[in-house]
Amino acid sequence: MSGTVVNNETLSLPTQHYDCVIIGGGVLGLCCAFYMRQFHPEKSLLLIEQEGIPSELGATFVSPAIVHGLFANPESYKKAKWSKHLLQNLSNITGIDRPHNQAYFPVGYVQFMDEHYDDSTTQEDFLESRSEVEQKNFQALLDLSYCKSVCFDADGGYASAENVAQHFGYAAVREGTDLLLNARATFSSSQSLSIERLSYNKKMQQEVVRQESLSFAQCIVAAGHSSGTVLEGLGELVECPKVYMQYPKIEGDSQLILGADLGTGGKLELPVISYQGFHLRTQADGLLVIPPALAADSIGYQPTEGKLMGVQVGLRREIIDSIMNNLDNFPCFAWESLNLGKAVRQVRGAWQIAYEQPAWQQLKENNHIYLLHGGREAMSLGLATAHELAQSIEIE
Repeated sequence: MSGTVVNNETLSLPTQHYDCVIIGGGVLGLCCAFYMRQFHPEKSLLLIEQEGIPSELGATFVSPAIVHGLFANPESYKKAKWSKHLLQNLSNITGIDRPHNQAYFPVGYVQFMDEHYDDSTTQEDFLESRSEVEQKNFQALLDLSYCKSVCFDADGGYASAENVAQHFGYAAVREGTDLLLNARATFSSSQSLSIERLSYNKKMQQEVVRQESLSFAQCIVAAGHSSGTVLEGLGELVECPKVYMQYPKIEGDSQLILGADLGTGGKLELPVISYQGFHLRTQADGLLVIPPALAADSIGYQPTEGKLMGVQVGLRREIIDSIMNNLDNFPCFAWESLNLGKAVRQVRGAWQIAYEQPAWQQLKENNHIYLLHGGREAMSLGLATAHELAQSIEIE
């Protein structure tokens, strides 16, 4: 029996008590909801999201969603392998066929390194194994004169986090998950939530139009960087540092050979590139630039534009510095087609939790409440982490 979708304040939930509630409708919360229905089909489940699926304000909506298996840790390697298999077979596993919304692009993942490692190949051998078009694009984008070795994951690539989230969302509801949208949840006690139903006024400002409460036996908080704030209502001080990340784009450039030049539809034909902490991945006829990880932002930080040669751009200062410091490694960073925007809102970006590795934990003081969070490796490792939590949780 399908679940109920409650997407505006005039609709009511079918019940005021749930065996399990998930707070947060990003890709990991939705993945966890899908697998909760697989492992606990007889239990009632509600997922609460402050916006829509996926939220245009959340990290899922703008996620670069890089996927690879180049992890030295055996457990991480195992999780990445599982996640890639899931993404490659997502429609079969979820039972949701969205042929016009491709979820995964297994274009490969290549990591260039300035040191030689036993399990790597030489840069020269790798380039020789690629097509002439790819070789020319690599040489246009990168200065590999100091690069000695390469690791390549042929099954890696990137996902559309938005489309992955929608696959899990549709499947979770079809399997019986109730979905409450446009609602904000706060803890009123260790086993009850206060729900604020939200709507937009004529000025397109979000406002509370209705309040209610519900109780639960178990709760999973998967609200991204907001998870720490949500848990403060319990008196739980859980570290959830956040950072505002941005992803500028190299628009289609005459210095790159595009798929349109080859009669393949206009897309740039390249694997995901990793070098010096940066990632480059194709997006339409250009490349998305994923900067190296930033330290967590201080409390109260607000995203602000920086200046490049005296000109206002939408990138924050730290990302501008990392780009300028890598001009020798990435000649493409000096191209006019690198779109830095004129304001923060013009550069793809969002708040995300400032962890490298996804994880889940059971709270010590309230052990029927769990925290699930992603991070930079949310797509490579987070899906397996959400699956692990759904399988581990015990609901009486």
